[in-house]
Amino acid sequence: MKVQRKVQRTMVGKVLSLALAVSLFFTAFSIPSNAAVSDGLDINETGSGMDLTWGDVSGADAYEIQRAGSRLGTYTTIATVNTTTYTDTNPNANRYENYYKIIAKNGGQVLETETVSLESELFGDNMMFYDAKYDTPSAIEAEMTDIHDNETLDAQFGEHRYAFYFKPGDYRQADMSLPVGYYTHVGGLGEVPTDTRLPGVRTPASLPDNNATCTFWRSIENVQINQMNDDMYFSFLWSVSQAAPARRMDVNATSQFDWYWGWASGGYAADSVFHEAAGSYSQQQWYTRNSDIQDPGGIYGVNWNNFAQGNTGTVAASDWDNGTDGSHTKVDTTPVVREKPFLYLDGDAYKVFVPALRRDAVGVSWSADDMGEGTTLDLLEDFYVYRQHINHI
Repeated sequence: MKVQRKVQRTMVGKVLSLALAVSLFFTAFSIPSNAAVSDGLDINETGSGMDLTWGDVSGADAYEIQRAGSRLGTYTTIATVNTTTYTDTNPNANRYENYYKIIAKNGGQVLETETVSLESELFGDNMMFYDAKYDTPSAIEAEMTDIHDNETLDAQFGEHRYAFYFKPGDYRQADMSLPVGYYTHVGGLGEVPTDTRLPGVRTPASLPDNNATCTFWRSIENVQINQMNDDMYFSFLWSVSQAAPARRMDVNATSQFDWYWGWASGGYAADSVFHEAAGSYSQQQWYTRNSDIQDPGGIYGVNWNNFAQGNTGTVAASDWDNGTDGSHTKVDTTPVVREKPFLYLDGDAYKVFVPALRRDAVGVSWSADDMGEGTTLDLLEDFYVYRQHINHI
């Protein structure tokens, strides 16, 4: 695997400007979380284990400590104490597989429940991490659907920001489709897209008549999409219009770039492999760059400007200037390009991969077993992560 692990500090300053592209911006300016967290809640990894501290809850005579391997996993009671500190001396081996609930009680009555983990302390409460080792697909779908339907579906000018990150694993389940609303990012935490296998993904139109011309401001990257039902609803239904990129994807599903044949106006896919039919008959414009289009129909439809650059597979020739009033533009190569950096999980360490600069690029930058040429940065060593509850905006 061609990954340079030695990083010059002079490069770090440049890469810090790309931190937004790693999608941490989804939490940096988030509104205060609705999670019930008392004053002083904290978690630290020490030589003794995981040290937990929390604020004293009025009326509590005991605190029950529960632990799970993930936020949505099954919690098991590991201790009951009457102080506001506890050290878990036998945590799970992977530091990011330790989620704790601190339950303040008076007798048998629950007064308050608080949840804490190293991930939530590092990234904030608006970055949701999922782990196929512990989480059921149905629980993930239920949470994402609840947030989408109640907070992000029609929130074009809303204040909610979310990132849904999936650790490497298989999340596929029959009749399952994950919704993505405004100001939402979906990312896989594997080295390559095929490490993280999702079911269908959809971006429902918030305007009447299936009109997706205002379906903006969302993104997806570094995952494999799998269609678990022949119905289009369970495909890669990325019905968007501008500012909604799909990057570094392995799409093992039908891709449709409109919401049930309603209007859509502009989309972008890059560094992706499309194994099945992809396109739209009602989409106005679409830009596909450095991708592999394996279906014989290429990127079908697209009424005004179907722009393809640096692609492999089936790519239609330019026809807008040959008297046929066509909509296709084909550019064989991308002269200079560096793909977007992305967050990934290397064992129990979060890293950021910065793909190498490519010249006259053709096709994707990765393969099923190679993340491609580039540089790896350690999130804790090479970045400063600004945390709202600590740094106080």
